[in-house]
Amino acid sequence: MTSTAVFKKSDPIGYYDQYLLEGVLPDGRNVKDYRPICINPGTNWRQQRAVVMEHGKVIISVTGKLVLQRDNDSPALKFKFKSEDPKKLDSLKSVAETLKYLEKNNIFFDKNEVKAEEEAFRWQLKITITVFNADGHIMDAVLIGLNALFAQIEIPQVGYNWLKTLERNEQTIDVKRVEISDKTRKLNIAETPVYSSFALYQSKNNPDTFKEPLLIVDPPSELIELSSSILEFIHISNGRIVFSNIYGKVVITPEIYEDAAQRSAEHYLHVSESLRKYAEEHSKN
Repeated sequence: MTSTAVFKKSDPIGYYDQYLLEGVLPDGRNVKDYRPICINPGTNWRQQRAVVMEHGKVIISVTGKLVLQRDNDSPALKFKFKSEDPKKLDSLKSVAETLKYLEKNNIFFDKNEVKAEEEAFRWQLKITITVFNADGHIMDAVLIGLNALFAQIEIPQVGYNWLKTLERNEQTIDVKRVEISDKTRKLNIAETPVYSSFALYQSKNNPDTFKEPLLIVDPPSELIELSSSILEFIHISNGRIVFSNIYGKVVITPEIYEDAAQRSAEHYLHVSESLRKYAEEHSKN
C-alpha cells in the first residue's frame, strides 16, 4: 500500500482537504465539472436494443425488449436491476422509485405510444439495467442510458386475423393469428430527463479551512459520505425541474440552491446535445 493510500485510509478528510482547497478532486477533475460521458451502442436484435453507458467510473448497460401484450393497464415500462456486486442492489432502490415516478407521469413518453395499431394489443418495454461498476450517484448514467436507448426503439406494426363468424369480444386470442410487420415507427419521445447531483462539503477536521461550504458537482462515493448535504435535480426542457431532493445536516441557502440548479440546467443542455448526436449516428438498425 502506497503512502498516499495509507493517508487516504487513515485520514480521508485530510486527504480530500488537500485537493479541495485547490478546487479539484483527487483524479484532477475540477469540483465544478461533471464526469465525462461515453455512450456506446450494444447488441441490437429484433425487438431488443442495448446501450453501454460510461460516466466516469460508473459503467452500466441498459437493455430494452419490446413484449407484445393484450391491451391492459400495466406500466409502459418495466424495470429490472442487476449488479456484479449484489450488495449494491439495495442502493438501487431509490433509482427504481425515481424511474417509476418518471414513468407514471409520462415524462419519457406518453403511454399511448406503446399501443398497437390493432386496438386489442399493446407493447411493454422491459428494461434491464446492469451495473458493472459504480462510484457516486448512478442516476445520471441510468437516465442518459435510457434516453439513448429510447432513441433507438422501433415499434413494429401489429395486426390480427379476426374470425368473421364471431364478434371480437367473443373471441379468444390465438397467437398464431397475430401478425407482426417488418414496418416500424419511431418511439415519439416527450422529454429526455437529465439528473445532476451536488455535495456540500465542510471540513470536519478544520472547520475554518473553507470560509463557506464548497459545492461539488457530481461527487464520487467516498466524498458523498464525507459531505454535509446532498442536492439532487432532474431537469427537462425549458429549464423545468421535475424532481429535486435535499438531505443532510447543513441548511441550503437560496444562493447555493440557485447555483446548483443553474449548473444542473447547463448539464441538461450538454447531455441533450450528446444524446442528439448519438441518436443521429445510431438511428438506423
